[in-house]
Amino acid sequence: MNNDQIRLSILSQYYRAKFNGKGYGEREENPELKNIPRETINANMEYLVDKGLINGKKTYVSGGIMVSPTDITARGMDVVENILKQSLEKLDQNVISEIKKESSTNKKLDKLSEISSKAEPVLEIVVKIAGMIFSNLR
Repeated sequence: MNNDQIRLSILSQYYRAKFNGKGYGEREENPELKNIPRETINANMEYLVDKGLINGKKTYVSGGIMVSPTDITARGMDVVENILKQSLEKLDQNVISEIKKESSTNKKLDKLSEISSKAEPVLEIVVKIAGMIFSNLR
């Protein structure tokens, strides 16, 4: 899993938590990140906080910085929605129609994640789009 995938996974998790009415303490563990070293996850959370995509507190500890994220920002929500929108413009019509059946953006994001986890070409498209969007953030 590369940094763009990790960032997208974290950001998507916070997006879902926001729309499911769950606060930081109530959000579920992210199964996609279970085999990723804690330091790598922390570095990517720091990136998301620095870019203004999630709110969080950075604490300087011996050996580095620890990030305590709280929730997704409006900018972070826009980024997730933009990734979803741009992904839908690039995907196969069958995949698009399956995703568009869902009623809300949150459910569409869930469906895109589900499809991406089973279909490598879909995952590659979504991660490429996410990477372009992340690299253009200021």
